[in-house]
Amino acid sequence: MLSVNYYRLRQVDFDGSSSLSNIVVLYNSRNSDDAHAFFPNPTQNAVNYQFAAAQSDEVLIEIIDVLGRKVLVQNNTAVVGMNTLTVDMSNLISGTYTIRATHKNSQTIHSKAIVKIGQ
Repeated sequence: MLSVNYYRLRQVDFDGSSSLSNIVVLYNSRNSDDAHAFFPNPTQNAVNYQFAAAQSDEVLIEIIDVLGRKVLVQNNTAVVGMNTLTVDMSNLISGTYTIRATHKNSQTIHSKAIVKIGQ
């Protein structure tokens, strides 16, 4: 699986003026067995965990706050093929959390999620 990511920085000065950097393209080639995605990030209500599974599996998703406390734990069942698991984060306060997805039969995946409640 080949993913293409585009990045550009925006600098905002104290007077409110801004400028944009050149666009940088990053190519990431990886095996489809290792393809895991958490989206959207940041989120206001829920985050999705998407991955491909070669076999049925139990998946434990944990949301951990910046103090290392588990604030949400969700058990899921994955089927063979593409899976999208949704985690409702609407009851959490605004902040940065670590999402940990542990697959019983294989591996643990970590990601950061920024939850923004309201505007």
